Amino acid sequence: MSLARNINAVRFTGDGTRILATTTARRLAVIDIEHGEQLMSYDNCAFNGRDRTGLAVDPICPNMAVCCCVNGKGLTLFDLRMPLPLDFIYDLHQNIIRDVTFLNNSWPWVKGQNALMSVSTDGLCKVTTLDGRNLHSIDVKHSCSTVTPTPELYGSAADEGFSSVVMLGGDVVSAYVPDVGVKKPLRTHGETFIWKLRYTSNGSTLYTACDKGVVRRYRRYPDHHEYLGDVYTHRNDIEGYGHLPL
Repeated sequence: MSLARNINAVRFTGDGTRILATTTARRLAVIDIEHGEQLMSYDNCAFNGRDRTGLAVDPICPNMAVCCCVNGKGLTLFDLRMPLPLDFIYDLHQNIIRDVTFLNNSWPWVKGQNALMSVSTDGLCKVTTLDGRNLHSIDVKHSCSTVTPTPELYGSAADEGFSSVVMLGGDVVSAYVPDVGVKKPLRTHGETFIWKLRYTSNGSTLYTACDKGVVRRYRRYPDHHEYLGDVYTHRNDIEGYGHLPL
């Protein structure tokens, strides 16, 4: 489909029927999985750099998506039922955004609103409304390329000793616990840069995608993450990463 050489992010929609791909031609392409055809595309709306970039889909509403905008410092919001982007949030960060995700509205800063969580290369993570109003900021003070919150409803596992956390990774991995602060929970990756962090759908296991093509697995415990070993190793660096539901 003349996309492969230019893709810098790819995601399935929440219902699994479509693939979204952003390209260095500033385009978001929407591809039908069953027929392998491009359904539509949005032009002049996506980050045009060749580095990995942020792209996320709403796990609840399969028609809502967000990607980094053209200069990489803001976001473009989409309703895939509409022919044009829904909204642009310009210059949300001062540095390039590396990852973005939808945040469950049970988190304390969100208070029932729809919200986005984005992280830039300088380690600044922002929680914002869909129209760009800042709700909360986290500064881990190290280089970052990925952010992921634990998937359960906020505080729902507290009776079992588990705190809901936001994990941020790059040259260091940090965990942010609301009302507690920033911790450094993963030390087994050594000096290997981490490009992606993702939990399984029940939040019990954390996977990391690292430099040199290594994927590692950690078991989540109430007060730490235990390294379980390398899952496998690619010959080259990992360019993208997702997860399957259990």
